[in-house]
Amino acid sequence: MLERHPRDRLFDALAYMVSDEILGSRALTMGGFANVADQLIARAYARRLRTEPNRIGPRSANAPAWEEAKQALQRAIQRHGRDGRRQALDELAAQSPLLVRFVERVTWGSLCEQPFQYVDRRYAELWGELVEQANQSAEEP
Repeated sequence: MLERHPRDRLFDALAYMVSDEILGSRALTMGGFANVADQLIARAYARRLRTEPNRIGPRSANAPAWEEAKQALQRAIQRHGRDGRRQALDELAAQSPLLVRFVERVTWGSLCEQPFQYVDRRYAELWGELVEQANQSAEEP
């Protein structure tokens, strides 16, 4: 098990085991634990992401966290609507150039039409990718 998973990940799985009635009971035997460890790790990670929304994606000093970016996007959508793309991009560019890159990747029409509650996870992952790319380009000489 230690060859496949870092100690921290196994510790999280063990801590999660006591709260998961189904997998926890199967993991009480050492043979059973080896079989369900990956599931416990995945569930512990998913729970941590759900309960700590600011942990989604990498952080950067120059880019807002996903929750802040989402609020800025929602404000721009509310103020400018579907037909106010140019004005919204100007407003977003003043806050962070990454917001403009995000809108270019997703498209303004999609942002305006799809409620965030249905695409929040996908958008958060995309935001994380953009922040990571910005961090990498900032590190390059």
